[in-house]
Amino acid sequence: MSSLPLNLHRRHTLKFLAGVPMLPLSGVSVASLLTACGSDTDAAPIAKFVSASFDSMAAPTLGNAAAMATTTVASSLNVLLSDNTTQAYKLA
Repeated sequence: MSSLPLNLHRRHTLKFLAGVPMLPLSGVSVASLLTACGSDTDAAPIAKFVSASFDSMAAPTLGNAAAMATTTVASSLNVLLSDNTTQAYKLA
């Protein structure tokens, strides 16, 4: 029995799988299909992202040797939203 037909079958299968899109790249996405689900006409508008800034941390010194021996993160990310509120996220 020859292995030629099996190799041709594999080649055709691989060509088929390579042509099938794995991601929904069309104009209709799941998010656009779900835009009307659960919406409320009286709901407040969602604040949108405006800017982000980082609060840095000082490098650990010998005064706190334990902080030098471990990974220490005391910085944070501040996000400003369109309704002039800020949210602070501690980085880890």
